[in-house]
Amino acid sequence: MFRALIIEDDMLNQEFLCEALSFFQGECDAANNGEDALITLKNSLINNNPYDLIILDVKMPIINGFLVLKIFRMFEELKKIENPTKILISSGFGKSSALSDFVIELSNGYLRKPYDVNCLKNKLIELELLK
Repeated sequence: MFRALIIEDDMLNQEFLCEALSFFQGECDAANNGEDALITLKNSLINNNPYDLIILDVKMPIINGFLVLKIFRMFEELKKIENPTKILISSGFGKSSALSDFVIELSNGYLRKPYDVNCLKNKLIELELLK
C-alpha cells in the first residue's frame, strides 16, 4: 500500500486517478489547487507522514504546478527528508513543449493527459510503488 496526493483542478481527472490508484492498492487524497496542495504537503512533512507519490498537474489555479513542485522540494530539503516523495508531472501538453529541464530534474516522471490506466500502472512499477 502507498499514499498518494492528486493535485488536479479537474474533478473528473481527480476521480479517475483516485479510482485507478485505489485499484492498485493506493490510498488517495486530492487537492484542487496549488495553495491547498502546499498546505496538505507541508502538514504531511510536519506530521512525519509524507506521501509516497504526488501526481501534479502543471496548470493549476492560485499557485501553478511548477511553483508547487519547487516549493515542495524546498520543504523536503529544509526538513532533511532522506527519501524524497516521488512526483509525476501531469499535463496535456507534450513533454518537451511544456516542461523545462529544471522541472524534469525535480520530478520523477511525466504522465500525459488524457490519462491511461496502463501508462499509470507502468509508472507505478518504474517508481517501485507497484510490483
